[in-house]
Amino acid sequence: MTRKAEKSGVIIEELDYSLENVNKFYNLLVETFKRRGCKIHHPKSFFIELVRELSREKMILFLETKVKGETASMGIFVYNDFEIHFLSGASNPNFNCYAPNNLMHWFAIKKASEMKIQKYDMGGKGIASIDRFKASFGGETHSFTKKIWMSNLIKFPVKLLSK
Repeated sequence: MTRKAEKSGVIIEELDYSLENVNKFYNLLVETFKRRGCKIHHPKSFFIELVRELSREKMILFLETKVKGETASMGIFVYNDFEIHFLSGASNPNFNCYAPNNLMHWFAIKKASEMKIQKYDMGGKGIASIDRFKASFGGETHSFTKKIWMSNLIKFPVKLLSK
């Protein structure tokens, strides 16, 4: 699929922090979540701060793919010397036939390899179509347990709000 994307003329760009780029990403993310009938987990301010601060620290790979000059997909990858994580991504379904997401992840994998980063984490599972996409890259599946401690004072309102 990455060869298909390249042959189809998908262009990939590394983005710098700018409010315009983060706004473009967030708007595409809103549309992506809307198609799935879901709400976005984080406000725009989260992405603004994240991209700005990690850009300063050179710990982020902020990518955009384009087809015929239009944004096809965007992704945020965070990294350190040991591992890179796919944090969030969004895409325009009108361009899925060009496989821009495959090229974006392949680009991130190659970039991580150039930086001698050994581990690439594509993130959790849960949506069948996205799980199949991630499986197409090979790799290993790992399970993690998430534990959150809360005082009894906090547990009650959290239970009420989660109903």
